Amino acid sequence: MNTSVENAIKERFVSFYKAMNDWYLYCNSLDKDETLTYFEKTNKQKEEIKVIFDRYCTKRERKKGLPNIISYEVLSSEDDLPKMTVTSVNIDMKERIAILEVEIEDSLSSKYQYIFKNCRGEWLIDSRKRYSYWKKKWIIEAL
Repeated sequence: MNTSVENAIKERFVSFYKAMNDWYLYCNSLDKDETLTYFEKTNKQKEEIKVIFDRYCTKRERKKGLPNIISYEVLSSEDDLPKMTVTSVNIDMKERIAILEVEIEDSLSSKYQYIFKNCRGEWLIDSRKRYSYWKKKWIIEAL
């Protein structure tokens, strides 16, 4: 396996994860701003998340999740952010896709798969799946 490609994918994901956590904190601080209307807060949140998705994700319609539908975790500080560990990266250079698996240190010991596509030489996140312990399989989930 090409470790430089694997490292590039991991670095891209970690940057995306950090940007998303920063966005959660930004949304939480906007919620506390009483000078803004709900509409103004939502517009600011959409502007910021669009920048993140334009940078890290494939260009496609995402009707049921970010950046179209605004939802985020309620956090008071960076200390509230769950810890994440990359557990594997499987790359198919012929198909130009990669599956990165992560575990989140939360009450459910959540596992996710992030599906990357190589678009014009750049690895971008296309979709996400969550492992359902109850159903014993991977379930497609909105980013």
